[in-house]
Order: sequence, then structure tokens, then C-alpha cells
Amino acid sequence: KFSVGCLEAQFHVFDARTQHPTKGFSSLSDKVNTGATVWNIVPLPQNREVSMVGAGDGTLYLYKYHYPDQRKVKDHQGHELGVAGTVELLATRNFSSQPIASFDWSPDKEGLFVCGSFDQSIRVGIVTKLNKV
Repeated sequence: KFSVGCLEAQFHVFDARTQHPTKGFSSLSDKVNTGATVWNIVPLPQNREVSMVGAGDGTLYLYKYHYPDQRKVKDHQGHELGVAGTVELLATRNFSSQPIASFDWSPDKEGLFVCGSFDQSIRVGIVTKLNKV
């Protein structure tokens, strides 16, 4: 799967496992609550189903992707068609009054992250209890 952040608070998650000849990859769309542009979507290295979304209003959103029961189905012509899952908002926190322009997780310590914003600040944070997600 891969994610794309967009204007108008939208982000899309595509399942690249199955590509339909005319409809392409299955996908889902969601919006962040504040209506700000999505600047980045970064999956947690230790659990790729968990991702942090950085928004243009300085807010970070923690989401979890849930796979569907069936990843693909057959359409009326017999072609395989992917089925998109769902996303669940786990947590949200405002870190800045400016956009979160960069974000990265630590590859060694689960939940440890660094982010930078247009207010010329670098922040280090940690998300706890990720083992229970």
C-alpha cells in the first residue's frame, strides 16, 4: 500500500496488490479534521499499518490502516478488483502554528520521532503504547 497527501485536507491510501485493467488500484480517501493541507504521511517502521499525518496547521494525526476481510474480488467480467480497507484516527496533537513540513520516525526506538515546521523549530517527540495498537 502507499499513501498520498493532498490539498484541502485530503489523503488517499492505495492498495497496490491488485490492479484492475480499467479501474486501477483500490483506494480510500479521508480528510483530516482541521481542513489543512496534508504535507506528509509517514508509516511507522516497526508497524506499517500505523502512520503519522502532518498537516498544514501544525497538527499531527496518528492513523491506523485496517485491511479488509477480502483483499480482492472478481468483477462481472472476471477481472480481479482490489478492495480498500479503512483508516482509524488514533490520536491528534497540535505542535505548531505553522505547517509540519518534515517528519521522520526513529528506526531504532518505536514511537520516537522528529518533526520540523515553518516556525523554524525542530521538535522531538514520542508516541507511547504503540504496542497495543
